[in-house]
Formats: sequence, structure tokens, C-alpha cells
Amino acid sequence: MRFLIIEDESDFVDSIKVAAESHSDIEIVTPGEANLSEKFQDGESVELQLFKRVKEICSTRGIDLVLLDTDISKFQNGAGHTLYRHALRQAGVPVCRYSKKQSNTQVSQLRDLYRLARDGSSAVWVPSNLVQRNMLLSELFPWMIAVDRGFKEIREAVRLNRSDYSSTGGAIGILASILKKPSLNEDLLGYGGQNFFFFSPGDDDLEQSQYDADAQLAVTLGYWLINYVLAFPGPILDARATAAFLNLTEEAFCKISSNPELEKCRYHGPFSSLGHYYWREDVSGLLYKFGNDIANLEGIDATNLTRVDPDPTASAFVCLVTGEIISSDDAAVSPDWIPPGAQLARIRQDIYDQLGPLLRV
Repeated sequence: MRFLIIEDESDFVDSIKVAAESHSDIEIVTPGEANLSEKFQDGESVELQLFKRVKEICSTRGIDLVLLDTDISKFQNGAGHTLYRHALRQAGVPVCRYSKKQSNTQVSQLRDLYRLARDGSSAVWVPSNLVQRNMLLSELFPWMIAVDRGFKEIREAVRLNRSDYSSTGGAIGILASILKKPSLNEDLLGYGGQNFFFFSPGDDDLEQSQYDADAQLAVTLGYWLINYVLAFPGPILDARATAAFLNLTEEAFCKISSNPELEKCRYHGPFSSLGHYYWREDVSGLLYKFGNDIANLEGIDATNLTRVDPDPTASAFVCLVTGEIISSDDAAVSPDWIPPGAQLARIRQDIYDQLGPLLRV
């Protein structure tokens, strides 16, 4: 994997370079090598010049992924991270955006969540713990490789099936086709409200010949999948949301997650290497088969399972702010910016009461 880092602090770039030396499968193009701080010329708009610049850099250097700092004000050339994200999306190159000044308060987590829901169409947000200097070697690069692999899987699927997508019913049909899950069409309707943010019209200042339509579609679909469908659990559940769906604590689910029947429910599509994901439809079918109680599954010791709700047939939810599994009694109604299709995503009632004004942004 070859990635471009857009960062205006040379010491942080040096830290990234040092950390990358232990990864033979990773190559880095630095801001200096790409002349990113170069001033723009008079005449054409900065947006158009930036698009041409990043497209040339990414094409000639063979860039797979861009690592972009949220604050690049020291470049002082008039192009902030927003313009870079827009230009790179138009060029069809995926971006991982980070901030070295993130905090882990509930307020900041809530704002990050809201930003993901409203602004996830142009970058993947790098988890804050991965950009701490002592984590660069052990965590950041494996995470980036997994993200890169997901975008490449989508791009390859688009390239091979582009001619078939005109009749698949828009973004929802295309993604369902890529994931080879026709039933996903109905489930993804609950995520359709953000389609304008993710699939808005292109830039009128660019000629059609300047686009790589397949690359741009793949990047857009990738953002939609990782930042919206996977981030807000609905048809595809991470391990924690799967535990909630089964009315189990996270620890209890870990004890049974290797069960062969549950393994059959695993999601193996793009970005699946970022964690353990499961098809809710398949888990639901498994529950139906065993009397709506996972404890009836062969090979599971029911006495060793801790419930979230005493009722074995009840479902629980995941609090999007704290990440904990909560019962239905502790779950508040969802703010309108959380997609209706995210049936397992809620916010804990006491947090909702405390941060009410912010939750209703």
C-alpha cells in the first residue's frame, strides 16, 4: 500500500516515517515530496487547481490512500482540509482524516458521531487512539491496510460489474449487488436519507473526461458503507450490536461467538477485517430456528450466559455515545440524524437527558 500523508507538522510526518520502516508493504509519500505547500496561481479557481494537483500526484505516485490532518493551516496556500477532501473524492482516492487534538469526553464523542452522520461522505475518520505517537507502529498501519483493502474490494466489484449497475436501482441496489445480498435493498432504505450527502452531483467546473467514474463511485460507496451502514448498526452488526440483538452482554457473546452456527452469519464483505461483523438477517433466522433464544443453540451452556434483559426473547441496544449495551428500558428515542435503518443504535436515556440540546442539533 502506498499512501500520501497531508500534514503540516514535520515532526509528526517524521514519526509516521519511522513507524513505517517496520512495514515492508507500506510506502509513504510525504508533503515535501508532493509539493503540497506550493502556492496556487492566479486565474483558475483554487478548487480546480487543487483537483488537478492531487489527481496528478495520486496518479503518478500510485497513491492508494490519503492520510489527511484536519488542521493544515501551516501550509498557508488557501487550501484547507475541506477542499482536499472534496478534491480527492472527485479524483476517486479514499481519504482517512484525523485530528491530533481529539478528546474522549461524551460531548466530543457525540459531536464526532453527529459529524460522521452529516459529514461522512468525504473521509473515513481515524479513531483518536490510533494517531497517538506510541500507537503508530502497532495499530495505525494495520487499520489503514484494512481500510485500503475494503475500498479496493469495492473498486474491483465496480470495475467488473459497471455495465450492470444501470438497472440496479441507484446506490442501494448497487451496494446490495456488490455485497451479493439482494435482500439488502429493503434494509438499506432506512439509510437512504443521507444519499444526497454521499451521492450529490459532481463539480460543474470539471469536464467529464477528468473524472474516473468507476473510482469515484467506488470511493463514494465505500464512504457510505463504512461511515453510515457499518457505523450505525442495522442490517450489518458489529460484535457488540450482535450481542445486543441476542440480549447478551458483550462478555457473554464472546464466549459463544466461535459457535459454528454463528460463524455462518458472519459478514465477509468490504471492511470486514476491521472487526467481526454479522448479518442481522442471518442471526435473526438463527434465532427463529432455535425458539428466539440463542441459549437453545446446540453446544451453548445457557447457565453461562448473562442477559441484558431478564426476558430471554428481548432485544437490547447499543448506546452510540458510550458504546455499552443497554436494555430497552434504558434507551431513549433516536435523534433524527441517526438513520431509521439503524435499529440497534440508541442513546442511553440519562445521556440523552443530560445532553439534550446537543443531541437535537
